[in-house]
Amino acid sequence: MTVHVPVGYSPKLDIRKTEMAIPALKRFFEKRLAENLNLWRATAPVILVGGTGVNDDLNGNERKVAFGIKAVPDVTAEVPNSLAKWKRMALARYGHKLGEGIWTDMTALRPDEEKLDNTHSVYVDQWDWERVISKDQRTAEFLAGIVTQIYDAIRKTERGMHDMFDIKPILPDAIHIVTTSEMEDAFPGLGRRERENR
Repeated sequence: MTVHVPVGYSPKLDIRKTEMAIPALKRFFEKRLAENLNLWRATAPVILVGGTGVNDDLNGNERKVAFGIKAVPDVTAEVPNSLAKWKRMALARYGHKLGEGIWTDMTALRPDEEKLDNTHSVYVDQWDWERVISKDQRTAEFLAGIVTQIYDAIRKTERGMHDMFDIKPILPDAIHIVTTSEMEDAFPGLGRRERENR
């Protein structure tokens, strides 16, 4: 298996500093995201019980990494593909109120990933979060406000990495939000992925 390195890429840090920067970046971002969105940490499951419907199929075709457990022979365990359903169950289980939520650091395996490169891998380590909102908050304006708060956490993290590791900030001060309908109007002849890439 080859590693895809984009043309012209050169690392800003050596391997040792990179290993130091990864957890520093994660802790820095997690704190800012939690502050901005009123989230607290929940431990993500590494395995789920198969057949319960909690483990998402993503697009419905992905195989799940599954295995038996010797001590519980009638149970099939699965490595999560996605935590979308689990997060909503967690919000209810923890008794979160309107405006409260959770964040988690999910580890998953996706053996049916078709493209392996710098952003796609069989091994997935990603942040995930969920927050309780009301029905009347399901608006483009409200969601744009959430996106702005997430972007603020990203920008603060970028500045933190500059202070810790002297990595030059490159992000603009503000984010420009484009809705799906605006994208469809701008690129009517393109499919969803092509529009996103544009």
